[in-house]
Amino acid sequence: EEICSLTAYNTTAAREETPYGNPWQLIYVFDGDPQTNVVCEGYAKAFKYLCDLSDFDGTVVCRTVTGKMGAGGHMWNVVQMGDGKNYLVDVTNCDSGTIGADDKLFLTGAAPSEEGRTYTVSKGMCWAVYTYDEDQAGLYADGWLALSEADYVDMSGVTVTVGPAQTEAPVRTAFADV
Repeated sequence: EEICSLTAYNTTAAREETPYGNPWQLIYVFDGDPQTNVVCEGYAKAFKYLCDLSDFDGTVVCRTVTGKMGAGGHMWNVVQMGDGKNYLVDVTNCDSGTIGADDKLFLTGAAPSEEGRTYTVSKGMCWAVYTYDEDQAGLYADGWLALSEADYVDMSGVTVTVGPAQTEAPVRTAFADV
């Protein structure tokens, strides 16, 4: 949410199909200048940068990947959470006015294609197809990063206690100091 509040999408650069590799994309997110907007590269690099600066309980690994969303070039993140599974994070398309607004594309699961290179996210009106670039397969031991089919659910702070069923109403006690 903070990344989306700090910048806006540069539609002019996107129409011109600006190639990836602009080191200023990361700087533009945090420079405080409303005139320096970014494309997906800026959103994805800013998210990875913040993850790299963060301390997490357990192992969390954030990666920046490239490919296509639908027919157009795109950059997004894949985050491996403490459960050992990978989840899609597309901060660009969580921004207001996009298909994933209200964080529908944050730590989300996706259905894989048969070859494992293409993933489909479907959540009500939010529907998107992500395809890794061909060169992304060589970056990881098992080919393309396999995504969880289910969304991430944080269970770290949840404690479940199972006890005998109560058959009587609990006894209420008065406290003198309250």
